[in-house]
Amino acid sequence: MLYAKDIRKHYHSSAGNLEVLKGIDLEVKPNEFVAIQGPSGAGKSTLLHILGGLDAPSCGSVRFEDKDVYGLSENERAVFRNRHIGFVFQFYHLLSELSVLENVLLPSLIQSWWQRKRAAAYAASLLEKLQLAERTHYKAGVLSGGEMQRVAIARALMNEPKLLLCDEPTGNLDSENGNRILTLLKQIRQERNVTLVLVTHDQDICTSADRVVHIKDGVLLN
Repeated sequence: MLYAKDIRKHYHSSAGNLEVLKGIDLEVKPNEFVAIQGPSGAGKSTLLHILGGLDAPSCGSVRFEDKDVYGLSENERAVFRNRHIGFVFQFYHLLSELSVLENVLLPSLIQSWWQRKRAAAYAASLLEKLQLAERTHYKAGVLSGGEMQRVAIARALMNEPKLLLCDEPTGNLDSENGNRILTLLKQIRQERNVTLVLVTHDQDICTSADRVVHIKDGVLLN
């Protein structure tokens, strides 16, 4: 499903050239659960953003179902992300002034008006599935951390993605809520046949993954 070849990423600054990724090759199969683990600053999040079409590599290629992700224009890539990829971030990235339902609906806003009515019904069903129905009209800013992360997961699932990319989804949660999120992600993977790539420091998540890849100093160790 997903194939990254010779991914390199460097940044230029007044201090010189910073090389973050140094020739990464990674293949992910359909419905596979891959955990990416490594120390802070190893390049995990940068790699995840490149895999998802958020940040272009300095060189190398990413193919999703044989489509060259960075061969697309910016607009084409935005549409591609919206249709095929869901993102879950450590810091949620919810809009606090919007309601829970409005946050979940955000990925569907580029759809035509007749689809939006269907989208609202689907968003409500996701919130019920994630035990958030009672929070539907709450402002996102008043939720607990665990609730915010579940809202972020619902938003990521809104357009029924084939690939779910998660960046430290339990990193800001206590162990109870972290375990709940892990259980939820595993259920989603099985029920919706979603491919899951997840960056984490959590050993419990690594134990649950089909495969763990380790990254250090911008290089995959296995």
